Amino acid sequence: MAVTEDTLKLLNGMTIGISDTVDDATRDLVRSYAGAWDNLSRQWELALAQAMAGDSWPSQTELMRMNRVLQAMASTRESLNRLDREAGVRISRDIPGLVKSGAQWEAVLIASNYPPQADQSRLAVQFNRVDQRQIDEMVRRSGEQITSLTGKIAPRVEAMIRNLLIEGIALGINPATVAARMLQRIENTFNFGLTRALVIARTEMLDALRRAGHLQDQLNKDVLRGWMWHAELDSRTCPSCWSQHGSIHPVDEMGPNDHQQGRCARVPVTRTWRDLGYNIPEPPNPVRDAEDVFRSLPRADQVAIMGQARLDMLLSGRTGWNDLSTYRTSNDWRGSYAPTPVKDLV
Repeated sequence: MAVTEDTLKLLNGMTIGISDTVDDATRDLVRSYAGAWDNLSRQWELALAQAMAGDSWPSQTELMRMNRVLQAMASTRESLNRLDREAGVRISRDIPGLVKSGAQWEAVLIASNYPPQADQSRLAVQFNRVDQRQIDEMVRRSGEQITSLTGKIAPRVEAMIRNLLIEGIALGINPATVAARMLQRIENTFNFGLTRALVIARTEMLDALRRAGHLQDQLNKDVLRGWMWHAELDSRTCPSCWSQHGSIHPVDEMGPNDHQQGRCARVPVTRTWRDLGYNIPEPPNPVRDAEDVFRSLPRADQVAIMGQARLDMLLSGRTGWNDLSTYRTSNDWRGSYAPTPVKDLV
């Protein structure tokens, strides 16, 4: 293990810088959706008022022929399509910088694995071999993925709002008593699009950074033993990522493929100092053991991370630390590691 204290300090600096970039993008998305709903809310108030004019909720046919409802649906569709386009553009805007930064940070992290006697600034330049053509290709692929994902938001949200209106009919809800509640539900459904956009932003922006790190590692296989999965060991981190923390993976493996919006980082691990030509002893491994850290936490924090049932199984020995993470596939996202469901642990 050649990861040093300097490596972890640099990793922390990288995490802070990248988080600022991602947070800026998500704030812009929130503002866009909030402004769009402000413009739509009055139209939906009028549409619901028209639907409430009678003593009972109108039939599906009657509802979908009402002028106010048609106007509100049309305006909602237009807003969602615009938000989709804007979200794709906004998320993609930072991708070139993230890809370039990812390659540069990976080079610096590799160099930090070396002993103090090495000229790390020279090494970092030597390792920074990802060229502009490769960066452009990664940016192009990321852009295509972002466009594909954001393009699916508007139709899904529109269908959800339409189903919500029909649900009011099916339940026979008295419109005079539920107008405010229906408006709130429509707003919440509209904001499902924002939630989806935020997930795409955080996941795809961090994945772009990881892909750049992966490529940088590919170009420096001669000095690398692999890469380490590094998680933030706090109460916001899921059982899967706690379980994966500190694990070593082959250089060729992409990752860390954590769940959507995951905060885990890829840390390059060089060969031993002796293998690199430095006949000096290595310092102790500075990376904290996740299981030791977890067992030292207060019980309330352990429950918050694991859930009571999973924690009971873990502490009783009915399941192991390495059983907490399971690889899963999805039609919408790349494959990822996520917490193993309790029913599967049982």
